[in-house]
Order: sequence, then C-alpha cells, then structure tokens
Amino acid sequence: MATVKLTFDFYINASVQIGDIVYYVDVAVDNKVNTASGYSNIVKMGDVLATEPKSITINHDDNMPLPTASNFIMFSKDNAANLSSILGYFANVKFVNESTDKAEIFSVGMEMFESSK
Repeated sequence: MATVKLTFDFYINASVQIGDIVYYVDVAVDNKVNTASGYSNIVKMGDVLATEPKSITINHDDNMPLPTASNFIMFSKDNAANLSSILGYFANVKFVNESTDKAEIFSVGMEMFESSK
C-alpha cells in the first residue's frame, strides 16, 4: 500500500472524512459516467487517511492504476460507522455556499432518534 495525495482546484465535499472509501470512474465526452459496460468500470482507490480543504490523502493499492484528470472521483461512507441517524437533544447545522453564484434551498429534511427519555 502507498499513500497518495489527490489535490483539486476546488474545495472538496465537506462530508468527506477519514475512513471513507474513494472510487473513480471514466467519464464520457459529454461528462456523464460511461455505463456502456455497466458499473464494472468503477475503480476502488482506497480509504481516506487525511483531508484538507482542497485535497485528500488515500491509502492506495500499488497494483491499481491512479486516476487521470478526466476521471470522476467519488466517495462512500463506511456503513459500520454511519448506520444511525442523529442522536441526542441538539444539533447544529451550517449551510455554506462558497460559490459566487446565487443559490436557493428549496427543502431541508432531517431524521432524528431520541436517544434517551
């Protein structure tokens, strides 16, 4: 295993955290996921070891190819650590739009579970 640092020209998704799994896939000319061969072209890169605002460090298998600039990079959460909803009595939520373009939120939903009575 090797440590690979992926650096981007933009801020990465704020919900990426240590332990998440990073994948990449080839994209077609029109910037859509190439699903001609199903989803067999999705490549698992490895687990996230560290995050920064514009980069992620990944524990990467030496035998797997690295992504290119034309690949779409995505991540998934570890199901063992993210199985339940919010626990407790209070939650703080912060919405941030780092774009200079106007943005609107049409709906916000939440699921909660009362952890004690």
